[in-house]
Amino acid sequence: MERFIIDLSILMVGAAIFSYLAVLLKQPIIIGYIVCGIVLGPMGFGWIKQAEFIESISHIGITLLLFLAGLCLHPQKLIQSFRETAVFLLFKPWMFKKFFLLMGEQPSFAKEIGMRLGQLSEFSLLVALLAFSLGNITHKASQLIQLTAILTFVVSSYIVVLKYPTPIGTTEKLRKD
Repeated sequence: MERFIIDLSILMVGAAIFSYLAVLLKQPIIIGYIVCGIVLGPMGFGWIKQAEFIESISHIGITLLLFLAGLCLHPQKLIQSFRETAVFLLFKPWMFKKFFLLMGEQPSFAKEIGMRLGQLSEFSLLVALLAFSLGNITHKASQLIQLTAILTFVVSSYIVVLKYPTPIGTTEKLRKD
């Protein structure tokens, strides 16, 4: 527990320093956080010793980010945006599958990896919130990106857990580390 407090302290001080440097360099704060993780983590100076524990705590941050995204969404606008969102929800896994088929992969592998890569949504939430806060996109565009990311993540996670081997598979056959 003591090592965790030390790691968390290093992380917080490092994040403050690197985010300040990012602002000085006229870069988004998130760049400072990413550089902080690289420099202080196991691949950098290695000052953060319990990266696994920090990683598990980071899920709280993702949860809060998704909660924040939910606070900004208006139900009427969500219903209006649902058609565009459905297109992205269906298009992403299909697109990844087609790319892997073009690369010569087996159809079953291309389908599975298409579904798994279709889950790449969290980063788009960060980009959407950052772009909106900088005034680069409209509120409506930000909401569309957020809704698409959330629905894509939920639906594709549901499909992956029920259909493909994962550590949290729903049956013994699908449970694989």
